[in-house]
Amino acid sequence: MKHFPRLLALAETHDLPLFLHSRHPDAHRDFVKTLEQAGWTRGRGVGASVTSVEKGRRGVVHSFTGTKEEMEELVSRARQNLPLSYHAH
Repeated sequence: MKHFPRLLALAETHDLPLFLHSRHPDAHRDFVKTLEQAGWTRGRGVGASVTSVEKGRRGVVHSFTGTKEEMEELVSRARQNLPLSYHAH
């Protein structure tokens, strides 16, 4: 998580999509918090007044392996700019 905020900033600056992984169960809270602080979520946190897509923030939370509740939280906050893909076991 140390370099995650800088990665988000670089992607936004250069209008590049990100393919993000949040696989460790203990990392979810930090993952969401970092997205919020960088303005990559909607309706909460920094940048909430402007949609993330308008500011060039986009990507996919790829290979999601969290809980149903964590998935619902990400979907409700990130909306169209960070769709989720997940493993079907």
